Amino acid sequence: MAIPLDAAAAAMREAMRETVKKYSLWYLLQGVLMIVAGILALVYPLVASVAMVFLLGWILIISGVLQGIGLIGARDVPHYWLSLISAVLAICGPTCR
Repeated sequence: MAIPLDAAAAAMREAMRETVKKYSLWYLLQGVLMIVAGILALVYPLVASVAMVFLLGWILIISGVLQGIGLIGARDVPHYWLSLISAVLAICGPTCR
């Protein structure tokens, strides 16, 4: 049996309230850590820049590997070769100097 839209919305709001209340300490901790990280990034911009370059490099490598794995057995996909070149560039870009 279907419930009315208003009742479903009220149940959803209550579930969201309970979830936020349950994890509010974690949200507060995350906010404090992000503020501290932002202050440290402003105080030490060189370290923050190097950290961001490494983070971006690893994200590109991982996304290239996952894209390459996704292309295995997908030769009939439109623009297959462009996707393959994109995956190779994502993997090789940060590592090839």
